[in-house]
Amino acid sequence: MNRSIHFRVSQVWFNLAVARAEKLGLSLSEYVRSVVTKDVEEGRKLDHKYIWVLQSPDNDPWDEKFAQEEISRIAQKWNVHVAPTSETRDQGHGQERVYVVQGKEEDISEFESELNEALY
Repeated sequence: MNRSIHFRVSQVWFNLAVARAEKLGLSLSEYVRSVVTKDVEEGRKLDHKYIWVLQSPDNDPWDEKFAQEEISRIAQKWNVHVAPTSETRDQGHGQERVYVVQGKEEDISEFESELNEALY
């Protein structure tokens, strides 16, 4: 089954993509397909984990902004991608949110360990 994808890009993006494709001796569609394929293949190699993060503790040692800054800082350090979900809970200590952490297994583990040290 053939499937197609259509999307709009700026003229600058289009010109850069065409130039890169020509440099590699590919058509624009072959170039875009190869880049997307590579991204998908690399994404399959990554692990992911769901973690609960206490964002707004009831006793106020930090706030949601500080928690987000720490998550971003530590994620960059350990080269993991972190995305919040809409799932939250309050188990008597404050507001928690589930985050999806994606990366190499050992990097996820180090990220989670350092985040626990930073926030708890």
